[in-house]
Amino acid sequence: IGELFGVFQELPQTQAVFVSVDPERDTPEFLQEWTAYMPDNLYAVTGSPGAIRRAADNYGVKYARVETTSTAGYTMSHTADIYLIDRDGPLLVAYPFGTPAADIVEDLKTLNAS
Repeated sequence: IGELFGVFQELPQTQAVFVSVDPERDTPEFLQEWTAYMPDNLYAVTGSPGAIRRAADNYGVKYARVETTSTAGYTMSHTADIYLIDRDGPLLVAYPFGTPAADIVEDLKTLNAS
């Protein structure tokens, strides 16, 4: 999510959606509180385990619950990529974790120009 802040600075009209893969902890109420500390153009959503699995599979997102002995009980291992998705849903580009914001901004500018 950190790279998105750079995208938002360059292109404030950009919107992003964070999709939780942990609906047990990331309830709508929790996500609403979490997004209060984020830019206004970052939205967070969750869903049923089945809906999350279908969405993840459609975009090639990998995730798994990993049981631990910590007080949290488990962690979530997951893909940390950023996905550029057309308004109608098709995946346009998958950015690997660590892709500089400038690269994403250039792609968005190119798409907006067409």
